Order: sequence, then structure tokens, then C-alpha cells
Amino acid sequence: MSNAGDSTVREQRAVLETHRQEVKERLCELSCHLEAIEKKINRCKQEEQIKYSKEIERS
Repeated sequence: MSNAGDSTVREQRAVLETHRQEVKERLCELSCHLEAIEKKINRCKQEEQIKYSKEIERS
């Protein structure tokens, strides 16, 4: 009986380890996407500041 239980635990651990690796890979991918989004947001903020500065100069 204990051998069957050990097999089940090993299989469960293997599934969990595989899932862990998939989650880590997805986190890495999402982190790259987030970094790109942050850069785009910062670029938009800079453009807004430049536009605002030009409007103040005209006033």
C-alpha cells in the first residue's frame, strides 16, 4: 500500500513542479509586457509635459 501512495505523491509533485515552471515562464512574459507598457506610459507623460510647456510659453 505505501508504494502506491508514494507513487501518487511523486506524480502530484511532478505535476506541481511542471505547473510551477509554467507559471514562472508566464510571469516572466507578463513582466516583459508590463515593462513595455510602463515605457509607453512614460513616453505619453513626457509628450503631455512638452505639450503643456509649449502651451504655457504661448500664454
